[in-house]
Amino acid sequence: MRRRWKVILATAGSILVGGALVGWWYADRTVIGRMEQQRGFEAWQRAEYDAAEGHYSAAIRKFPSDSHDSARTHTYRARNRIALKRYDEALADAERALQVEPSDPSALTARGGALYHLGRYEEAKADLDRALGSNGKSVVAHYYRAMVAERQGDLDVASSHYVDCIMNNGEIARANAGIGRVLRAKGLADQAETYFNEARRINPGARLDLE
Repeated sequence: MRRRWKVILATAGSILVGGALVGWWYADRTVIGRMEQQRGFEAWQRAEYDAAEGHYSAAIRKFPSDSHDSARTHTYRARNRIALKRYDEALADAERALQVEPSDPSALTARGGALYHLGRYEEAKADLDRALGSNGKSVVAHYYRAMVAERQGDLDVASSHYVDCIMNNGEIARANAGIGRVLRAKGLADQAETYFNEARRINPGARLDLE
């Protein structure tokens, strides 16, 4: 009987130790993944997109595929891949994030941005409208939604979203350029030039044409 209890206790001890080791292993990988994610974000802020790509990819390898951390990092990498003009890969990343978190506005915005650059404007519009329904102050979503509307010739909607960018204190130079394009398309050249000049004042290297 004593021997039987020793075997049971030894087995239970092994299970507890093994469980603790597994828990430690996952926790350690998550910590490393979050460090890589932060490095990727910092590189992205410096416009070092190739470096950001490496850090985000390293982070993704550390996270469980169905975790919030994984979804968030796929969204970050999607945004980075848009900056690298790797739009198909950006779309795949955003869709991977949305498999885990189907209503996440950041992932919807990233997918909408990738779809915009792929010329799939109706699909982009649907994603961006959903994103703005959850987060109406998202400057990136407003900016992409404005460009979709401009591409589709819906100038009043485009202007409205460019104004929302400015009101939310983001993408101000490019939003001013967008309003300038809308006014020029309406035949209001003098007013358009005022906005183009404002865009140049804010950022002398501002892009004035539609992306």
